[in-house]
Amino acid sequence: MSPTDSIAEKDIVLHPHSPKTIRFIELWEEWGWRTKLYGIHGPNMEIGARLQQIAKNIAQETLPQPSIIADRYGLAFVTIHPSPMFNQIIIDWWERDNELRHRVFKANPDTPFLFQDITATGEAFCVWELRPAKYLSRRLEQVV
Repeated sequence: MSPTDSIAEKDIVLHPHSPKTIRFIELWEEWGWRTKLYGIHGPNMEIGARLQQIAKNIAQETLPQPSIIADRYGLAFVTIHPSPMFNQIIIDWWERDNELRHRVFKANPDTPFLFQDITATGEAFCVWELRPAKYLSRRLEQVV
């Protein structure tokens, strides 16, 4: 018996796909880090100034110091992804030749601005959040 044998077809809820907008918001330099801020959102969702500031605050608390050492380059990106199910903020930075350090923060719909670090839970990120990582990884290869 497989784990899915007990799941009835009526228990599976599929939602229609809605295209996501992925956009570069800004490049900011603070605390010795050069950080690109990206936003991902579906229709009728916004990435307002409040979410952007929360993301920057979380980045400041998360990104290691010093920003530049022998195997850390001071290069990071932050992705803000609001959705009806929950809001996510993802902090990523490069270390060594090819390692992407990754932290995930989540806020539930009833508290959409209260983010908790869920990295240790094993929850990863949405497939839409791979696009900025893919793009920036290619750019990093040209620099490092």
